[in-house]
Formats: sequence, C-alpha cells, structure tokens
Amino acid sequence: MVEDSELFDAMWRWTQTAINNLHNISSDGSVIVAGGQGWACDPDGRIVLGHRHVLFHPPMIENLLYENAEWKTLEEMSRNHTRMAMHCDIPVGTPYDGTSQHSAKDFCYSLLPTPYIGGQGFSLTDVEGTADRITNLINEFNDDYVTMTTVWPICGMRVRQPLYLDDEQCFRPLTEQEKLSVLNFKIIDVYEGQTVLDPNQTDWYGFVLNERFEKLLGHIETTPDDLAEKCNRRDKCLEMFLSVAPVVTDFVAYHGGGNSHAPRFSSRGILSRGETGYLAGPGGIRFLFPDYGVTLTDDQSARFIHVWKLVSGTGPNNNKTAKALRNAMRRLFYAETRVLPQDRLVDLMIAAESIYTIDSKAELSFQLSQNAALWHDGTNMERRAAFKVMRDAYKLRSDIVHGSMVDDDKVALAASNVRTLLKAGIAKAIDAHLSDGFRPKWEELVFPLTE
Repeated sequence: MVEDSELFDAMWRWTQTAINNLHNISSDGSVIVAGGQGWACDPDGRIVLGHRHVLFHPPMIENLLYENAEWKTLEEMSRNHTRMAMHCDIPVGTPYDGTSQHSAKDFCYSLLPTPYIGGQGFSLTDVEGTADRITNLINEFNDDYVTMTTVWPICGMRVRQPLYLDDEQCFRPLTEQEKLSVLNFKIIDVYEGQTVLDPNQTDWYGFVLNERFEKLLGHIETTPDDLAEKCNRRDKCLEMFLSVAPVVTDFVAYHGGGNSHAPRFSSRGILSRGETGYLAGPGGIRFLFPDYGVTLTDDQSARFIHVWKLVSGTGPNNNKTAKALRNAMRRLFYAETRVLPQDRLVDLMIAAESIYTIDSKAELSFQLSQNAALWHDGTNMERRAAFKVMRDAYKLRSDIVHGSMVDDDKVALAASNVRTLLKAGIAKAIDAHLSDGFRPKWEELVFPLTE
C-alpha cells in the first residue's frame, strides 16, 4: 500500500511538471478560452480586477498534463493508496449538503494553481500554495468527516485577534480566497472605476460556522429527519451573532445584505470542487468597503464571548430568565433592521416586555414603565423620565398594533429613547445574570431596605 508521504511526493512531482508545461502553452486562443472578468491576487499582495479566468480546451491540454511519466506514477499510486482509491469515481459527501463525484484526474487537477489572463498575458496564481493544497487533499481523504465551512461577510465590527465563540463558530478576518469570493459574488462593491485594492483596503471580517458531518461514500438513499433543522440552524447562528453586537458595542454589525437577506458562501474543501455562493440580490444593501465600525477591545471580546454563551444557550442558568434576555437582545437587533419607525418601536417594546415584566401579572403598561424606572440607574428625576419614556412608548405601541393613526416623528423619537434605555437595561441584566442570576426583586426596589 502507498503511504501518505509517497503520495505527497508523487503529487508534488506531477504538479511541477504540469505547471511547467502549462506555462509554455499558447495564449492566442488555440488552447485557452478566457472566461468572465473577475478579481484575482497579484504577486504584490494586491487584489486586482481585469483578469479573466481561463478555461482550457481539455483535449488540447490532455497530453500536457497526463502524457508524462510523473502522471503515470501518480495514477498508479492513486489506485494503491487505500483512502484515495475509496474516494475516486463514487459519490462523496453528506446527506445535508449533497454529494459530488470525481475521478483521480479531477482531484489532481484541483491541485494546480488558478490560471488567468491579465495585463501580463497568461499566468498561474498561487504557485507557492501547491504544497498546502496537496496536504489538504490528502487530509481530506483520510478524514472520516466532512467539514462544511459557511462564511457570512460582516461589516461594522473588527477584532484584533480571531474571536472563537465555541468549537464551531468564530469571528475572524477573511482569508485571501474568501476576499476574492466576497468580491466575485458582489457581496462587497467597490467604488466606481476602482480596479486595484491594496491590502489596507481589504481589512474584511466574517462570521464563520464550521460544521462537521460524517462522510458518506456512495449514493445517499434517504433524507435525514433533521435536514430542515440543520439548514435553519445556520440562519439562527447568524441571527444570534448579530444580536450580541449592539449589546457589547456602540455599533451595530450587519451582514453583507444590509437589511435584506444574508449573502454567504460555503465550501466542503477540495472534495466539493469549489465554493457555492448566495449573491447579494438587488433588494439587498451590498456594503462598500467596511472602513467604519468598531474594533473590539480585549475586555469587549471577553464580554462578547460571555454574552454569546448566554444567547446561544450554552452558558450557565439556561432557564426562563436567560430565554427572556435572549429574546430581548434579538428584538433589539431586529429593531435596528426595520425601515419604518412603527415596526422599530414594536420590536423595542417586545424587548422591553421581555426583561421588565418577567413573571408579572400586573397591568402591563404601568408595570412595564415602573420596572423600567426601578431598574434604571440614575436620580429620581432620571427614573421619572424613564417611566414616562416607557409609558408613552407603550401607548404608541398599542395604537400601532391596533391600527390607529400615529405621528411618525413621535414614533421615531420614542423608538430612539426606548433603544437607549433598553441598551443600558439589557447590559445591566446580563451582568446580573452572569454573576448571580437576573431575577429582580421589584418590591425591594420599590421599598428599599433600610437599617
């Protein structure tokens, strides 16, 4: 049987021969067909527009790639490497994301650098990354699981170091390949006429979900019972992430679709033969360079992780109170995405009900306003103002949901005031929950204990 190291050496020798042969082919159209214009990395680390990805005429390059001694050796090894042989010419994948079928030639062709035609004629990009691609492919052959990586580009927030939220999810800078995907899927738009992006112009970040599924070899006969749940989970993970940001920072983080659907792209590695993307549609708000926002401090990063555990249900005290806080945070984020102030205020009032009326059976408007004032840190005058803010907002909320006419300016002002009050209230509730549990004793707040 062929060992991994032997397979690596054979793949390396073949790729070097293939690259040398491809460099010598003609770019006059007899062998190469130029595809659509796209973005690519240049040798100086910049991302440039204008390169056309190359499609070869397969019959014409067959002899350049496969009519040589290195390929004969590699082809023989592919049949005698136990794990690679198991993957060739049969469907490989998971019941959740489908399967794909490849030959030994397909797998090895994926190791070659991406060809393109640009200002300097025909070129091959990322030649130096060949060794990594070989290592990754062999590792994928040996792995009994398939890793599905889903990336949502995010603007409005940065981190100094990758923010690892749990074993599956993190917030980190995009890789060079992910940046190209973001541009080619038009999730990030450039300024009109711009064709060159320097490294300092592509400081982009993304929320990343890495899911591990058992690898299946062969045709998948049945659909798993939890297929819908697995698919919906991805959108819920993004929603949870976005609901934490307004509580931890003064900025709101957005996905690449703005207030519309969330564009993303995903990959199952080399075994999937490329990436699939969900484009930002015309109804979305594709963001330009995200050169604004906030960089989380170390303290904010630590707090983000604490709050993430709360909102994801993986932290301590995952009880009714924790669920109420999660709902409040989610509704606070929803309010940021609404276009109409009426919709914004309704979301904010639902958030307020979640944290200010836990276990309450009293008259809701008064109880909500009173508890908001009691929970607010400030002077008596400031608490009286908080009471009035919530009471007035609740009246407007009732008018809205019952179809009464309301003044848009009053609604917008009420939404702004409630948002400010809620951000402080949720932050205080989170601190209380993380320390000894958020379960306010409202009577003691009304009648403070005195010596």
